[in-house]
Amino acid sequence: IIDTDNSVSSISLNTFTGLVNGPGITIDSTLFTVTLNSNIFRDNGQSILQAGGVRITKADARGSFTALYNTFINNTATRAGAIFADISSGSPNYVIQYNLFINNTANSADGSKANDILILSNCTYRISDNVQIDGDSSDALIQSGDDVIEIANAYSVIHVRAGGENLQFNSDRTDVLIGSFGNPLKTIDYAVNQRDKAGSIDLILYRQNYALQYPLWIYDDDITIKDELFCSSPYYTTDKSVISASYGSSHAFSIRGGSFVLNAVNIDITSTVSPFVLIFITGQGSFEVKDASITVAATNSKLIDSNQFIKSFKLKNINPVTFTGSSLSSSLISTILNDVSTFDITDTTIDARNNQRYASLRIDDTPVNLIFKNVKFSSLGTNTDSKIAQIYGIEINPIKIFDHSTIPDTTSYHPLLQITNERFSGEY
Repeated sequence: IIDTDNSVSSISLNTFTGLVNGPGITIDSTLFTVTLNSNIFRDNGQSILQAGGVRITKADARGSFTALYNTFINNTATRAGAIFADISSGSPNYVIQYNLFINNTANSADGSKANDILILSNCTYRISDNVQIDGDSSDALIQSGDDVIEIANAYSVIHVRAGGENLQFNSDRTDVLIGSFGNPLKTIDYAVNQRDKAGSIDLILYRQNYALQYPLWIYDDDITIKDELFCSSPYYTTDKSVISASYGSSHAFSIRGGSFVLNAVNIDITSTVSPFVLIFITGQGSFEVKDASITVAATNSKLIDSNQFIKSFKLKNINPVTFTGSSLSSSLISTILNDVSTFDITDTTIDARNNQRYASLRIDDTPVNLIFKNVKFSSLGTNTDSKIAQIYGIEINPIKIFDHSTIPDTTSYHPLLQITNERFSGEY
């Protein structure tokens, strides 16, 4: 409890957990300077408390509160699961940036509430660039006149939908919050490629068709794309958003050292360029997509290619992955793995009958994970030796790699050929 006026407090590298008689920190003074840096607030609060993590209560508070790089997880209270600032006649200053919010809950039956942040006082503030897992923008609210509204850009979120404008940042128009719900961008490639600063972002889509004009360039940032969580919206035109393109580019997504995650967003690409690679990883990058479909029409095409070992490649519940067009010299998946790599294709149907084979994997060291689990290869490739996968570099055990995966009848050719001079000889 901080209850002394003119106090200066810096609280860093602490863990507040399992507190039920009060929040982790209570600020109950008029003049204060409090900085929280790199603390963990976990499993605090109960149904009768106003806040689970931090509570600022003084009716005439006019101090300064800063929260940077903290984690708030599984906190519960009536008004705000993580941070609550009550009504104040003063003009406090709040800086809340670069924090992580996970599964916090506000359960008040009456009055305003927010799962993560609720600020009811008139104040100056900078609340942005926070990261949220499994929540939405309504979990951070602030009093504005007679209304309690969402804090625009409280999280690293960019809204993209039809009717938006691809505006550049204008220092003379600070009232225009570019990429907010009220001022969305128009295209995904502009949102990713033309950002005014580096950093991780979530792109929120609205179940529409999004045509790419240019490939997406992901350097060292973490980019997540998903649809809005609301059950209905006047903007929706389909059940899932679709990233589409029909242009003369050699790839759609270029990833260096960052990560690119698609959550329930379909891909439908047509390219006139040969060869064509959907995902090109030039560094230790990652790509993950789940609960979607992937369709590509191009010649000599690949799902993924890399020029060095990757960090992660995951497909989960992708039904189907369909590649059409003649690709007799191309493996659908061509990448390099080492001891920090994860390769996981699960609950997925793949049809790339015109490719040479489905996967060519060079393994320099034992990966963190390497598995095809519950994968249906709906047709065979054209290579007469290895139609499903060519895996080389170190000793492998095919039984551990292929878990409940199915292939068509292979009376003529084996689905997996062990490379000559490997310790496991022969065909599988």
